[in-house]
Amino acid sequence: MNVSSILRLGSSTIVEVIGDPTNGFNAALIQAAADNGVNAFEIDFSRKSRNFFKSNFGILDLLENDGADLPAICLYEDGDENVNLLTSNIFSGTLRWRIDVHLSWSNNDMAQDLDGLRYAVHDALVNVVNSEAAMEIWQTTTGLAFNGGVGLGGLGPLHWSPDQNLWIQTMPFWIRMVANVN
Repeated sequence: MNVSSILRLGSSTIVEVIGDPTNGFNAALIQAAADNGVNAFEIDFSRKSRNFFKSNFGILDLLENDGADLPAICLYEDGDENVNLLTSNIFSGTLRWRIDVHLSWSNNDMAQDLDGLRYAVHDALVNVVNSEAAMEIWQTTTGLAFNGGVGLGGLGPLHWSPDQNLWIQTMPFWIRMVANVN
């Protein structure tokens, strides 16, 4: 199997893991939000979702064209790095996916604890991606054992959307995995 196939399969596997109605992101975020003293939100991971996209879309562009609802998540492949950990393999290195979480609020309802929201999302992603159920899905779907982690990025720039009359904050996260493909 080539690297691009693993990345595509990995993207689908991440969607299956975080979109699981019982053990996925939404269920984990309820607990993580409570632990961090913030309000949870819900993402629709279905194919016709207006707040989950398997692509690197500019959220402001989507909003201006009435193509999205907030909060929203964009998942996309963020590259790979072949570092020849095992020289006999076609690929031996790190695979990366990025998850951008886009949150919004009005002037009158400004989020008071962005760090708490960011930590809650991070905790939910870590708990879901590292769960036993996720490990089984990774092994069954990709043939690889998930051995990476979830990275927490800094807060992206705060944007004002005059069309929506909303403030929009982007929170970037990364999922990394070491893979040996022969």
